[in-house]
Amino acid sequence: DVTSKPTVDNEANAVFTKYGKCDILINNAGVVAGRPFLELTEKEIRRTFQVNIISHFWTLKAFLPTMLQKKSGHIVNIISTSALCPVSHLTDYATTKAAARAFDLSLHRELKDLEMDEGIVFTGIYPHF
Repeated sequence: DVTSKPTVDNEANAVFTKYGKCDILINNAGVVAGRPFLELTEKEIRRTFQVNIISHFWTLKAFLPTMLQKKSGHIVNIISTSALCPVSHLTDYATTKAAARAFDLSLHRELKDLEMDEGIVFTGIYPHF
């Protein structure tokens, strides 16, 4: 469950225990309600945000420090063309994918500005639906 920080932390620790490192992290989890904005429930909105963007914070918090320490790692964020060109009935989805795009770009920029990006590669993938 990528929406649970303790679960993500436990899984990261299991990876580090077994392999000693993580070479590539792919943030690919995603959900969409696919309904008009006014029909979305609070539960649907919260779930979309938890899975589509908050989970990126948990996975990067868990895996990035070791990548930085080893000066090696590839972070792949599956974003979506809806981050750039949203459509109706996907308000929740498009909003979170725009946030994922901003997260990808801003974290990459931050690491560069802090001169901590050596050996770290960021890739944003924008599939179309």
